This record gives sequence, structure tokens and C-alpha cells, in this order.
Amino acid sequence: MGDHIRTDVAIIDADFAIKAAWIKKYNVIEEIISEFIETLYIHRYVYENEVYIPPAAKQQINNLIKIKKAVVVDREYIYGINPTKEVVYEGTITLLEKLLKDSE
Repeated sequence: MGDHIRTDVAIIDADFAIKAAWIKKYNVIEEIISEFIETLYIHRYVYENEVYIPPAAKQQINNLIKIKKAVVVDREYIYGINPTKEVVYEGTITLLEKLLKDSE
């Protein structure tokens, strides 16, 4: 794809995955995003509960998982990599819960 900026890791959220998969002309997640990112992370909850329509979204992510360019992550995965990072994970969850509660 020529000269472009690459990054080691990125996180994909449900909204982006779903919108990107609706583009029929390209496999955006599998072919284009993977050109810019070494490893794509997706949270287990998002992967299992939010990314299912269109089916192309989950399929593209599954294809990247098969070739080890995407990883489904959760608390256990993060703790397994570096136990000190679990504090950041837990803090993020607490912050998001507070923001959701405050917005009600």
C-alpha cells in the first residue's frame, strides 16, 4: 500500500467494526486496517455480544485472529501479560461505570 504510518497495536470497537463491515467494496478490517496495525485488539464482550451484524464484521476479525493479527482481550489476558496493567484496566471500567451512571 505504499508509504503509510504503522502502529504496533490498536483496539477496535463495535461501532467501527460494524460500520466498516457494511462497506462491500473492501474488507476494511481484514485488508486495509491490518496494513496499518501489527495487532488488532478487540474486547471479549464486544467480540461475543456486539459484533454480529453484518456477519462480515465477525468474519474479518476471525480471519485476522487465525493469522495472529487480532486478539480477543479481557481481564485475564491483560493480567497474563502484565499484572500491573490490571490496575489500569480496573480503573478504566470504574471510570466508564461512573460516566454511565452520571449520564442517567
